[in-house]
Amino acid sequence: MQLNSYLLVEEVSVLTLLLNIDYNKSTSLHCHPNKKTGLILLTGEASVELGFYETMKLKATAKVMIRSGLFHSTKALSEDG
Repeated sequence: MQLNSYLLVEEVSVLTLLLNIDYNKSTSLHCHPNKKTGLILLTGEASVELGFYETMKLKATAKVMIRSGLFHSTKALSEDG
């Protein structure tokens, strides 16, 4: 298993997913042209690649808002997730 996502809410302007990423795995580098992306790390540690030049390391309960159109990817850095 690499990545599981569970749809929690889907409306016209909001999509809420619970995303579980296995240790040392990541999402693809992608963007959402017409919506912002909010990430809240519930457990463990992760890195978020923003654009092509910036990487943020996050620990549990950290949050980040990604502007629409910005390429991003998320990678699990710990096994407790």
